[in-house]
Amino acid sequence: MNQIFIYPDWILFIALTFLMAIDFVTGFAKAKFLKVNRSSEAFRKTVKKIIQYCSAIIVVVMLLNLMRFDQSNQFFKDYSNWLQNGVIILMVYIELTSILENAIAIDKTSTFSKVFIIPFHRLLTLQLKNNPMYTLSNEQQKVVEEKKLKRQKEIL
Repeated sequence: MNQIFIYPDWILFIALTFLMAIDFVTGFAKAKFLKVNRSSEAFRKTVKKIIQYCSAIIVVVMLLNLMRFDQSNQFFKDYSNWLQNGVIILMVYIELTSILENAIAIDKTSTFSKVFIIPFHRLLTLQLKNNPMYTLSNEQQKVVEEKKLKRQKEIL
């Protein structure tokens, strides 16, 4: 059966599940520290995210397994494991970034945040020193942050 069907790497899948749980806990902690009421809307968003992630993984696995039966398509035979694991790695990246953003929102003034969390978040999101966002004036940064908050409120 293993020779016919291909499956995603279980270690990546477990890591994704673990990071989703940590993201949920840090999101809940962020809401508590910022004194934002947690509503059923936030829980629904979490359930939607789980459904979307699982659906994407299932669709990719199914498509790659179907393409694997095509004898003339050597590309998918060679790179199917890379493609399906790449989808999960992208989801791990999203969850890790979300966890760091929650941690920054909880406390960005602590030494640990300044030394580890914020630089690691900037590295993950490619916000290097020459990024225009960090060269904006304080007024311009405030305008950008206000726009972000407005967009987040519109989504909720």
